[in-house]
Amino acid sequence: MPGASATRARLRRGLDVRAGSAAPGADVVCDLSDPANPGSEAGGPYTLTGPESLTFAEQIEILGRVLGREIPIRRIGREEWKAENAAHIPERYADALLDWWESCDGRPAQLTGAVEELTGHPARTFATWAADHAAAFAARPTGPA
Repeated sequence: MPGASATRARLRRGLDVRAGSAAPGADVVCDLSDPANPGSEAGGPYTLTGPESLTFAEQIEILGRVLGREIPIRRIGREEWKAENAAHIPERYADALLDWWESCDGRPAQLTGAVEELTGHPARTFATWAADHAAAFAARPTGPA
């Protein structure tokens, strides 16, 4: 699904990462500036993608396989989603995000080779990323579903 990065999948766990230093669990941490040319940004802008385009349902299926359990999917409406996310996504951004996701529904994301171009190694699959971060998803939520 376009715009659905692995980092967002961590439910905004809030990694505090400084440019050029890797924090434990950081996915992509690079200082792309050129010290000989302050203010340069490696020729950007770049669109960073993984090597595959996945729907949210496919991401949940992969997380379930990694965790060894089925993760049920409960479809909710726009207003319920906005209410559940209101603490960290203002309504105007939530509406824009939901509109964008709706416009992309059923269309694969355009993939790029920017991660490899910038880092020298290919982007990891979502399955690899999920396995590396399984502990972040292992705790089952409490309360009503």
